[in-house]
Amino acid sequence: KLAEAQFHSSAGNLASLVQLRLTSFDITLRGGASLFAALKWPSPEHWRNYTDGLALRGRFPSLTGLGFAAYADPEELARLQLLIRDSGNGRFSVYPHGRRPQYGAIVYLEPRTPENLLAVGYDMYSEPVRQAAMRAAMDSGQTRMSGKVHLVQDAGKPVPGLLLYSPVYDTTVPPPGLAERRQTMKGWVYAPFRVEAMLQSAIAPAKGNARMRVVDVTDPVQVVLYADPDIGAVNTFTHSLQLSMYGRNWRFDFFSGPESA
Repeated sequence: KLAEAQFHSSAGNLASLVQLRLTSFDITLRGGASLFAALKWPSPEHWRNYTDGLALRGRFPSLTGLGFAAYADPEELARLQLLIRDSGNGRFSVYPHGRRPQYGAIVYLEPRTPENLLAVGYDMYSEPVRQAAMRAAMDSGQTRMSGKVHLVQDAGKPVPGLLLYSPVYDTTVPPPGLAERRQTMKGWVYAPFRVEAMLQSAIAPAKGNARMRVVDVTDPVQVVLYADPDIGAVNTFTHSLQLSMYGRNWRFDFFSGPESA
């Protein structure tokens, strides 16, 4: 019983480390949103200086970047494209092509790696899983996380990815009502990351011999986000717990393995 209690405590600690890592991401996003509140429309240099000051690669190596996506209808998108062109930053092309009622196109994404440059201009609002999280962030005024996606940076590779979105409004604080939030919505500061890299870096200080599986149980169809190998082997102890984080419900399944007997 003592060994089982210790295993449950260890499992809870691992889940808390994941929650803490996502909270650190959220704080970073909110800082970026504050930059937009202070400057109204930061230049590419402002955004680059902000992200450089965060030293993302050293602090959060699992983040593929930190970006801003603009919320715009077709007329607003045309004005944004002119603004970017007239500011001397070249032509801003949005893809996938086609006229849509609303866009959520990536305007800034740092660091400017070749993979991230491929993502600039991508209309995340055109993809249903991303759009659901973006709309939830806009309507709630809070950071929200997407379901599993494949990041544009991975060029079609089947690597599970997620995104966190923090809303940016034309006001210094989120408007109190839903209609006002949608009317004053400027865009999202967002962070894309790969699931396995985030989990492994978050729990590395306390992993031990436990095996872990993480399942997104938010929707009727449950989605496995990550699973250690050999979790189907004989296990002395198993333990599951569920956490709600940024609009998603995750179940953590932990397996001790036979070596804990």
